[in-house]
Amino acid sequence: MIAINKNKSFKTIQIVFWFKEELNLETIGYRFLLSKLLRYATDQNPTPKQFNEKLSFLYGTRLVENVKLTKDSHFICYVLTLPDPKIIEESHLLEETLLLVKEMIYHRKLFDEKHFKVVKQNSLDMIDKIKEDKTNYGKLKYYQTIYKDHPFGQMSTGSRKLLESITLNDLYNYYQNEFLDNELIITMNGNLEDNDINLVEKMFKTTLTTKDQMEYTPFIYPTEAVIKEEKISMQQALIYIGYHSPITYFDDLYEAMLLLTIIIGSSPESRLFKIIREEQMLAYDVDTEFDFDRGLLTLYAGVDTQDKDEALSKIMEIMESILDYGVSYDELYHAKSYLKSVLYTSLDYQLSHSIEAFIHLLCRQNLTLEERIERIDAVTIETIKNALNSLRLTNVFILHGGDEIA
Repeated sequence: MIAINKNKSFKTIQIVFWFKEELNLETIGYRFLLSKLLRYATDQNPTPKQFNEKLSFLYGTRLVENVKLTKDSHFICYVLTLPDPKIIEESHLLEETLLLVKEMIYHRKLFDEKHFKVVKQNSLDMIDKIKEDKTNYGKLKYYQTIYKDHPFGQMSTGSRKLLESITLNDLYNYYQNEFLDNELIITMNGNLEDNDINLVEKMFKTTLTTKDQMEYTPFIYPTEAVIKEEKISMQQALIYIGYHSPITYFDDLYEAMLLLTIIIGSSPESRLFKIIREEQMLAYDVDTEFDFDRGLLTLYAGVDTQDKDEALSKIMEIMESILDYGVSYDELYHAKSYLKSVLYTSLDYQLSHSIEAFIHLLCRQNLTLEERIERIDAVTIETIKNALNSLRLTNVFILHGGDEIA
């Protein structure tokens, strides 16, 4: 399946290759290593230096790897960004670049053992250093309290135990017997012509996933709320509060949930920002996000350790007030303006177009910007109440330093 967005807003063409496999706790470590190792070097460009020089020779073409967990699937993705061949008058640039991507992905010989050891050790180091980034570590532990052994509760690397167990032959067997059978989805955007699209279709075999296969339902449902704390060496406290909701990306209440998220804590006009940060000065940072893959609304606050109990109490009071009495017309007006501004700003970033096209492929028919604005404008105080009624408190996690936990 290929999603195409023809536009002349950028001087580059971006093509993203999404390799899809069923989400499996036992293979996420393999896929993380493989995503890095394939990008590290190729059979024809056998060192990282040679591979990167080849990309540089192609007018500074960029190739970035990543992994993404969404719905019940795991994706290895490669983001290819190259200058528009029409601007630099290099008609063969797209073909040469695509050939390099094919060389990277397909028909690989057994991977170089030194390269494998470097990639594996770098991945193990990522796991060992996670505590150095307190915010990411806190969020990981927060997810683990909810999802436990599900992949959504793990680092993108997979567990250290799994990575340590993977040998070079194990990874190569996985590449040959499983990865090469992955479904491939491609998103393209830029100043594209029909012959550009035809070239991609000719060189890469994509799989047509039917609409029925893409229907989405949350995999996890509310359980009894859990409160957990963890003490580590730090001067601050990070508070995470989670609410589950069955609202998904294609739901009629999706825009209402986005606006509610902004009203609660993800804009300077939000309740958390104005009350917890500005008025009561209990937090140096606040935020709120809604993850439709997980069906999870998360409230976050970074506070001084000695203020953590008071901050948590005040945040819960704010949420109880919103749940009981809803939001004001003024709050809804400001949230709509803020969300529309974010959408307009996202048009300036090419990767935003690629991710948007990918999400639409997975969840619902493509909506124009004008249609999305109409859906935002259509949200009322009543639909915000309906979104609020979908929320169920599922857990509170606090990562902090200071005194011992009682």
